[in-house]
Amino acid sequence: MPQIPRDNKAAALLMLTKNVDFVKDAHEEMERAVEECDPYSGLLNDTDENNSDNHNDEDDVLGFPSNQDLYWSEDDQELIIPCLALVRASKACLKKIRILVAENGKKDQVAQLDDIVDISDEISPSVDDLALSIYPPMCHLTVRINVSTGFEGIATDVMGGTSLITSYFL
Repeated sequence: MPQIPRDNKAAALLMLTKNVDFVKDAHEEMERAVEECDPYSGLLNDTDENNSDNHNDEDDVLGFPSNQDLYWSEDDQELIIPCLALVRASKACLKKIRILVAENGKKDQVAQLDDIVDISDEISPSVDDLALSIYPPMCHLTVRINVSTGFEGIATDVMGGTSLITSYFL
């Protein structure tokens, strides 16, 4: 049975840590895929024995991904750079919020801690949506929509949350 946090501050820190870890994992996965220039590395079965005798022209017709569906174009790679920066900034923001709560939060600040956790809870799903949308075949419109809908509101919330955090914890 998982241990129940001892107070509101501990519960908030637990949730913030989970969000940081999730965003960190997404960031690492995105960076690894970009470094390898192979977003599906290890995820598809591309052994020689499966491709030598069993591959025929029917595979392309039957829904198997074509080569262009497996790799990023130059335009895709250019769009990935700001996406990675956005995820990196999200990770840094969550880490700083967690540190501020750990150092300055008080367990009796229930509403304030809840507000901070609510704001941070919006970041992880937005990062997840963005990370999923950059995999090939990449639809640039989908990536842009995920950024504008997912992160625009978060930016406003985080800016408001920053003033909230500084007013309560500093």
